Amino acid sequence: MTLVLGILVIAYALIFFEALIPGGVLGVLGFGCIVGASVAAHHEFGGWLAPLLTFILGGGGGVLIARPSSGQMGLIKQ
Repeated sequence: MTLVLGILVIAYALIFFEALIPGGVLGVLGFGCIVGASVAAHHEFGGWLAPLLTFILGGGGGVLIARPSSGQMGLIKQ
C-alpha cells in the first residue's frame, strides 16, 4: 500500500511541475507513474478492482492538479 501511495505522490509532483514547466515530458512521466501505481496495486491486491480504482482516481487527481485555470477553477493560478 505504501508503494502505491508513494508512486502516486511522485506522479502528482511530476504532473504539478508539468503544469508550471511546459514541454510534456514531466506529464508523460507522471502518467507512467500512475500506470506503475496501478500495476503495483495489481501485484499487491490482485484482481482488477484495485488497479482500476487506482488508475481512475489517480488520473482524476492528476487532472485536478493540471487543469488550466480559468477564473477560480484549478489549483494552479496563472
